[in-house]
Amino acid sequence: MEEILSKINGLKTNFKCEKCGNIQKANIFPFINFNENPEYYALVKNLDIFNIKCEKCGSISSVKYDSLFLNETQKYFIYLLNDKDLVDKFRHQITYFIETVLNKDDKYNFEQFTTRLVFSKNELVEKLAIFEIGLNDKVIEFIKYGFFDHGLIDLSKYDSVYFDGIKETKLEFILFNSNRDVEIDKIFIDIQFYNNLVEKINKIKDDIFVFPSIDRNWVLSKISNEDNK
Repeated sequence: MEEILSKINGLKTNFKCEKCGNIQKANIFPFINFNENPEYYALVKNLDIFNIKCEKCGSISSVKYDSLFLNETQKYFIYLLNDKDLVDKFRHQITYFIETVLNKDDKYNFEQFTTRLVFSKNELVEKLAIFEIGLNDKVIEFIKYGFFDHGLIDLSKYDSVYFDGIKETKLEFILFNSNRDVEIDKIFIDIQFYNNLVEKINKIKDDIFVFPSIDRNWVLSKISNEDNK
């Protein structure tokens, strides 16, 4: 992992065009430090970093690969892992990487960094949007849980919701329907509602994992723990 993560400028890989079948070499980026390569931030945020243009027919394909993103200023690591079945293997590898590389580098005090594991590009973009403005993603996940589990969102129309930013005094969330991974609607929540939850959510015990997945399943696990007390 150390060797892979050191290749900031990308790794060459074989790419086969979905449209014409052309095979070419293309760059993928298994590690991006936004402080050292700030120009990559916009490419990650709009997901262009995962797009490859065919040299033969010109069509653009979205590709999947795992990647680690670091922001030294806002102190977070986000790891995009596309296969949930590899979580245990990933955590073993990242723990080794932290112990043998980061903890030996005076540049990083790893305990001061927020670490997150995500399983989709939409989750990645959401975490970036949350950390970009200094919000607590645990609070955001509890708010999203309330949308579905308290009837604020029609489950027959939507199947996922992601935080997108702040507009004036409102938190903005985008909704996706159950048939396509396409944004089709938005919902706004007053930021005061978020502020009222922060203190309560901050009392939740820290997760045991080095890179926790803060998502709906995390919320359900915390609610279940409270119910069993």
